[in-house]
Amino acid sequence: MILQDFLTEEELLPIEDVYDKFMRFEIRPEGKDLCDMSGPLDRKPEDFELINAMLPRKYHPALQGNTYERRSASVARQLMADTSMELDYDQLLNKKPNMTRAQFAWHQDMAYCEPEFVTF
Repeated sequence: MILQDFLTEEELLPIEDVYDKFMRFEIRPEGKDLCDMSGPLDRKPEDFELINAMLPRKYHPALQGNTYERRSASVARQLMADTSMELDYDQLLNKKPNMTRAQFAWHQDMAYCEPEFVTF
């Protein structure tokens, strides 16, 4: 399914600006909430190849309730026919260009969840 005109360029610009600030480390998550998913753990953020900024809404509260978030929630609720769905987790990822190690390793999402929270 393709959602035509989901967001306009004008609606995306403020979100893009914040995303870019995270990727330039102008907004910097603390501890393990900022990491490189492609290399050694002892690298400095400036050397990261696959930048992972977890919980951006925590570190930049103005992101909470942005247009993309509201529209995405509406679509998810309609697809799942569940009006009680809520955002549980947010994350920003950036694969820098021409970086050979900027690849996601095989992994399983939601492995950390309690079984009672995962239903199909």
